[in-house]
Amino acid sequence: MTSHDAPFALGMAAFGSLRAEDEPWLAQAFVPPPDFPLIAGRSSAIVYSEAGGGRTAVLSMLMHEAVEEGAVDRAHWIAIPWEPDPPEHWEPSQIQNVWREDILSHCSLGLLEYFAGHPNAWDKFPEWARTFIQAFIGAFPPPMFDYELDRLQEETTESGAALLARLKHNSSTTSATLQRQPVSQIIKRLVMALKRADILGLWILADRFERWEANIDLEKPQVKASLERFFSTLSFFDQPGFVFKIAAPLPWRRFLSRTHAVSTRRVQEFELRWREEALAAIAIRRLHLASGGAISSWADICEAPEVYAWLKRYGGGNPRRWLTWTGDLYRAFLEAGGDQPLSSNQWKKLRQKIAPRLRITPDKRVYVGSMEVHGLSQSLYRMLEYLYERSGEVCSRKELYQAYRPDEDLAYGWEATVETAIWRLRKAIEPDPRHPIFIITERGRGVRLMRTR
Repeated sequence: MTSHDAPFALGMAAFGSLRAEDEPWLAQAFVPPPDFPLIAGRSSAIVYSEAGGGRTAVLSMLMHEAVEEGAVDRAHWIAIPWEPDPPEHWEPSQIQNVWREDILSHCSLGLLEYFAGHPNAWDKFPEWARTFIQAFIGAFPPPMFDYELDRLQEETTESGAALLARLKHNSSTTSATLQRQPVSQIIKRLVMALKRADILGLWILADRFERWEANIDLEKPQVKASLERFFSTLSFFDQPGFVFKIAAPLPWRRFLSRTHAVSTRRVQEFELRWREEALAAIAIRRLHLASGGAISSWADICEAPEVYAWLKRYGGGNPRRWLTWTGDLYRAFLEAGGDQPLSSNQWKKLRQKIAPRLRITPDKRVYVGSMEVHGLSQSLYRMLEYLYERSGEVCSRKELYQAYRPDEDLAYGWEATVETAIWRLRKAIEPDPRHPIFIITERGRGVRLMRTR
């Protein structure tokens, strides 16, 4: 084992899955988006972002804040994680009932977890509130109720286990009556009971919609209709103290914005847009955490000044992309010994190794890694497409001119026209047009396009 194996294993853990829900250290590295105080307010909110755009990190921090502020001696919220099942096989009219039961059973589980961690809080409730909470848990028990109770009793204190045992025994008559009540009345009474113990209410943190994107067609009319119907059900969104915080894929905004809950401002919409300074801070904080405080700036990890331009170029506005490239950089730093910044020569070799691939999709969209390239004129796109179809092959400048201007014969100055077009292409796709890694000049022969496979 080399001297850097131990810090390598420890440090790279901070750049592992890059899934916020799997990162217990997230609070140490989190940089809040500008709207975070509003997202964390008392209104329901939908947080939109592209994949890797930080929406799960925002919800994870809301959960963290609720736990951190969850002392029984001051007012606080209880956070309820909720991962709704996709409505692929349901009729839109079923969505309210299916999700009603699911949401309320998750609330019961959240209450059991809260009381397992804060058994003394139970003593702050008046008798009528205790009776209602017991009835609520009995009316809407979480799936695998006995399993959850056994798990929580094992993890809590003796007094917590005793309280959970009491909560398991409910009045079946009261619970059965409660099941027949309108959801708005159930929520209203639950919040009223919780407030008697300085609990402001419940945050329902809805996430993991990437499961939907991977397994069902979100464009199916019944899926969109189900979502629209749920977000138009004001009995869920019109109750003070019962607040939804929803992490939604960015494409959903085009139809969720039309729903009644959003259009009537019961639910606020936030699209995550990260400033360059915030993205750089996210990456540096992660490096600082991974290195045990040894890295506090880009100069501490690499002396090449173009490293930051590389991250800015390929990270774009996406936190996960910034962290992915930063993780590759940190891996190389550790493999080189982890005791001094990477040199410019080491950086040049590394960028050849980690540079993304270029691809053109069937619908004529150009990507470098996961970053889409915008702003190409039709002429530049034709030249790039010509090179792409002959990836790795040398294409003469005459060929490129004919691809660039197919309706024109060679005219005076055509060589300069081609050189200008090649430079513009490099500016569009290369991390550093002066040192290209995609469009490579073969002196005296022409140009070839690399890194497409």
